[in-house]
Amino acid sequence: MRYYNEEIADNSKVELVLMAGETDPALAKWASATKMPWPVLSQKDHMAISPLKKLRPRAWPTYYLVDFEGKVLAKSVGSSAPVKAKLKALLASEKAS
Repeated sequence: MRYYNEEIADNSKVELVLMAGETDPALAKWASATKMPWPVLSQKDHMAISPLKKLRPRAWPTYYLVDFEGKVLAKSVGSSAPVKAKLKALLASEKAS
């Protein structure tokens, strides 16, 4: 949550989306109870969104950095560090230009 608040929350060019492997109705209840400020999609939900259809994680957690056209810019299984590093680099290069 800290990373989200510091790096993503106020950036209109970045959106965090949690894609869960479950389709259990309890998922929505859990997301609401934990007051997550980002969208939480079940497997069924993310398969209905065109740019996300090709993202089929085989393990959890899997992290993706995807641009608004659906191109995967970074992917990591287990650790979010490589994806965060890529995002940080992209945001830094944007500020520099």
